Amino acid sequence: MRFEQLPIVFLQGAGRSGSDLLRTLLDNHDEIVVLPFNDKFSSVWIQNKLNNESSIDDVVDKVLYSSKIVNFKQDYFINMGARQDYSMINWKLYEKFFRQYLSKNHVCSRNTRIAIYYAFAKVLKKDFQKLKIIVADGYYSDYTSFIIKDFPEARFIHILKDHRSNIHSLKEYYRQALGTMNPISGTIRNVFFHILNDYMVTNMKMLHRNQKTFKDRLKIVKHEEILTAPKRTISSLCRWLGVEFNKNLLKTTRIGKPSISSSAFNDTGITGINPEIAFRWRTQMSSSEIRMIEFLFENSMNALGYKGVFPKSFSNKILALFACFLPWKGEILPHKEALKRSRFGKRGLSFWFFMKFFVYTINNLLMYPINRGRLIFYLLSNRYTF
Repeated sequence: MRFEQLPIVFLQGAGRSGSDLLRTLLDNHDEIVVLPFNDKFSSVWIQNKLNNESSIDDVVDKVLYSSKIVNFKQDYFINMGARQDYSMINWKLYEKFFRQYLSKNHVCSRNTRIAIYYAFAKVLKKDFQKLKIIVADGYYSDYTSFIIKDFPEARFIHILKDHRSNIHSLKEYYRQALGTMNPISGTIRNVFFHILNDYMVTNMKMLHRNQKTFKDRLKIVKHEEILTAPKRTISSLCRWLGVEFNKNLLKTTRIGKPSISSSAFNDTGITGINPEIAFRWRTQMSSSEIRMIEFLFENSMNALGYKGVFPKSFSNKILALFACFLPWKGEILPHKEALKRSRFGKRGLSFWFFMKFFVYTINNLLMYPINRGRLIFYLLSNRYTF
């Protein structure tokens, strides 16, 4: 079978829901081609307004050099303290194979996406006779229609994480990275809104719609089931993918080497399958946060088999509605330790640091009721649409 005829499956889901873990488990399989990170191809192609008339040089510049793929050019990449080793990738060969594929096939979004994986398989000297499937990136945003236009027969894996656990991970990731839940500068103006609306609402609507649309062409893989029942979960996924299961699929690797993945909960990253992190939200989240999430995402959680901690009584719904307006940690007062690690605090405890800390706090106090009010109104109005 020619490479471009291989079946293709797209990973979908919200950020911090376990895509990196699944990639590192599938990484070392002889029958699978999967990149060690999310390539964000759909957004790169659309945002750069690439099309069938684009030159190969323009595609190379935008798709290879202006995306995560350029990480292959260096020997390693550090993400939140986790060192990811890419020394086994010959960048010049990768670009050569990428260009070769596009020169033999006309430039379009379908061929460019395939070229990413073709070049990766070539540079790693994968046995093309053994390959059975490409596991591609369709992550973060809802690019389903764009994907289906290029690959009408595509299948989808939706990596699902308990709504409470997913929001907790996203919250900690942004709080650690930015020092506050409501940054005064940057592209994300309000992290609370970004997490609940851009990530959770968007992805839950996509999932519930795709369940109805694709039926057996959609496979839901729950993050907590990978952690607590890895053999059963991964072997079930292998049957669905049509590849052989072996015990090596229970080891996390990145391009064949033991992997370390970034974590918002420690500075050194994580490796392997760690069942103890599956339900850490139960002890690390406040009761008000849990009430709020269970109230706002009740229908979605019920449909996906997640049980609530709190009863579905009228009194609890009143408490949950009240909880929706309580601030998260770091939403008003900046998280001091995280702020010190951010670009605003790297110069130490100087006068300017305290001034920025003060400005952050004033900004958050002013913006909190406005941002929280409009978001809660939006979420409540969409609460029953999942």
